[in-house]
Amino acid sequence: MIYTVTCNPALDYCIGTAGLEIGAINKMLSARVLAGGKGLNVSTVLNHLGVDNIALGFIAGFTGREIRRIFEAAGGKSDFIELQEGFSRINVKLRDRIASPAKRGAMTQGSDANQSKAQCLMKQDLARQGSEEQETERQGSGKQEIVQQFFLEETEINGAGPKIPSDSLTLLQERLRRLEDGDILVLSGSVPESVPESLYGEILEMLSDRNVITVVDAAKGLLSHALPYHPFLVKPNIFELRELFGATIQNREEVVFYAKKLQKMGAENVLVSMGADGALLLTKEGGLLTARAPEGEVKNSVGAGDSMVAGFIAGWCEKKEYVHAFKMGLAAGSASAFSEQLATGDEIEKIYHTLEIQDLKE
Repeated sequence: MIYTVTCNPALDYCIGTAGLEIGAINKMLSARVLAGGKGLNVSTVLNHLGVDNIALGFIAGFTGREIRRIFEAAGGKSDFIELQEGFSRINVKLRDRIASPAKRGAMTQGSDANQSKAQCLMKQDLARQGSEEQETERQGSGKQEIVQQFFLEETEINGAGPKIPSDSLTLLQERLRRLEDGDILVLSGSVPESVPESLYGEILEMLSDRNVITVVDAAKGLLSHALPYHPFLVKPNIFELRELFGATIQNREEVVFYAKKLQKMGAENVLVSMGADGALLLTKEGGLLTARAPEGEVKNSVGAGDSMVAGFIAGWCEKKEYVHAFKMGLAAGSASAFSEQLATGDEIEKIYHTLEIQDLKE
């Protein structure tokens, strides 16, 4: 069985605007509420791929109950611990459509002006959303074009989450002690401030006496405390690598260098998402797989990295083969980025068949 752990799930309030003005009254163009949190996203995409799993974690208050209702209404299985105080956080995901006029010379072709330049960018790799639309207006005798460009810019405001008492953490550990040889455990995302950064490491240490396949998708101390217990897979993005090592990482060679450092610190396999530059996988056996991100219109970056984790796990469970797992991971992450919500199995399969994987054999 696959288990995901989300210590700090959220109601994701996703809002669409056009030309947001700070300090003024703005009108929503769209809004939806989703059950969010990295582990829950992994569970949801696994469900879409037909892979059975159970979501664990903590919920609190009316928001927590709504998280569970939305997740289970979509077919998810959960075994959440309900806290007696506080409420689960609400995260605001704001996508603003920004207009920016630009001039082009007489030689500009209309077909070029109407092309989408969107590329696949994973969630944490975004400073500005890469989806771009263009509208062209010709003036005079065709000597000049004014091109109106529309960019989708994402802003996130994340809540802090409830305080998790020590007895509730103990209850989570008791549930995880039930895991058996061959089970898969995914520890994903942040924890509330009341939870020590050593939590993931403590969980992996507790399970080190059995053959549980562990996956850690977390940043900073949560990741570094887990590494000595040899997780099967870790999945940082390039920004998290920079943050963890305090380094300026600019190219694939430098990504590989720091991925190898993660292996020296204990990780078996390292999967790194690099936004429009795709992803790479450094395997336990020393293999190196890379792939460019497929072209497409980015509609929603939320959950793209989590989808990559889910796709990799689904692929590994299916064939126990790195190329297939890596390809499934990149396909799932890209498909979610190209969709308004987390990708379906059909969307993932469609992109899977377009991907080309390079085996560089370190």
